[in-house]
Amino acid sequence: MPFKLFSAFQDLPDIVTPDIFLQFAFLGRHNNYLVGIAELHSNRHLSKPSDIYCHGLPEQFSKTIAKNSRYNFNVRGHDFLAHFGQWRGHTNSGYLDATSSMIEEIAELQSFVNASKSKANPGGEPAFLSFGPDPGSFFADNGETRYRWSNLPHDLDDAIQDIVCRERYGKIHDVAINGAGGWVIQLNKGKEYKWGGPLEERFRVALENGEQRRATITRLYLNHQNKEEYVLIFNDGKAYASLHEGFKTIFKSYVERAISKKVEWEYYDLCYCTEEEQELANAAYYNRRGLFQLHRGAFEKALCYLQEAVRLQNTARFRDDYGMALIAVREVRKDPKVERLLELAASQERPPGVLPWFVNDYLNIVGIDDDSYARLSALLQRSRILPQSWSWSDSVRIERDVGVYEMNPVHEGLPQGMTELDGSSVSRTECNKSSATRYA
Repeated sequence: MPFKLFSAFQDLPDIVTPDIFLQFAFLGRHNNYLVGIAELHSNRHLSKPSDIYCHGLPEQFSKTIAKNSRYNFNVRGHDFLAHFGQWRGHTNSGYLDATSSMIEEIAELQSFVNASKSKANPGGEPAFLSFGPDPGSFFADNGETRYRWSNLPHDLDDAIQDIVCRERYGKIHDVAINGAGGWVIQLNKGKEYKWGGPLEERFRVALENGEQRRATITRLYLNHQNKEEYVLIFNDGKAYASLHEGFKTIFKSYVERAISKKVEWEYYDLCYCTEEEQELANAAYYNRRGLFQLHRGAFEKALCYLQEAVRLQNTARFRDDYGMALIAVREVRKDPKVERLLELAASQERPPGVLPWFVNDYLNIVGIDDDSYARLSALLQRSRILPQSWSWSDSVRIERDVGVYEMNPVHEGLPQGMTELDGSSVSRTECNKSSATRYA
């Protein structure tokens, strides 16, 4: 969900310390959060290392993003490997490493990026981007003259069309969508807001009360993969959140460090699941995402997802899926060093030294047995001819209440609730008009 942190802080000097900025993002379907605090100079670069905390995210990712100590903003996406966002350091700035990976998953979004390339923005990346619960669903703003959106809930599509037809470019400040298709549009930097679709009653009441108080939204985050998770903060200090119970104390402390007046909280403890239960949910999710990437032919990405799934839950099925990715990556890389080490292992000679992780995992998962290789290769071929996975492909829509944790089409056939969509159902709209740039 895009949020213009800089403009929001500039407009609200009465409640926000000018040089302290909050970072937050949903990076998963269930209890996966990034939160942080950054102090910036007047030139918008870091004055000291950023303080970042991750909840429910892979350890290596958490360590890496904390070590970078950068200010990350406008961050949103599916998970730790596929997300969009920007960063600022002490002297430089740029887009997060996973940005290109996130964009290229959606053909319509990639087309918008390609059309937005210019001397000022050679990569064409949008300034702000948000995602919806359906495959290929997004709203993008290039920060200069154009919006584009695709496969949004019909009532949201109509609302955006109405605003663009009346106001042209520049009126929309933010579009946020939850996992059930509920949505909020912010206008005039959060001073006005419209909402619709299936929203949690507590959240809807908070919006209604904020409108009655004429309060401005300063923070709004909805999880496009979960209908119940949200964060909403107004300029009068009222804050609403529906997140994991174990995240409450840490999250509140970060928010309160960014706001100079006392915060009035309504924090709903959405979940009490244990760390072990969280890991099981994450494992199933990463397995699904890995199979999606495997089907797309994005084998290196599939390898990362499926490796993490096995690390969290070492089941026979997850090992098989990871084995498919190892075989696919081996075929593409054709690394002479790897092939030599595998030949030595096959001849029962001990390879010299410490084995690279890829070789070690290949031997442990695939092994040197011809039958094992043949079985996993057959599964890999089957995965390549299946219809697109429902994990945010461009061609299918899913029932939003269908569970994510039990389905595996490579082994069990297609999930229930899947239907094909033709290209006529895709909505794409652009609006061109000269406007002040709203980059952070």
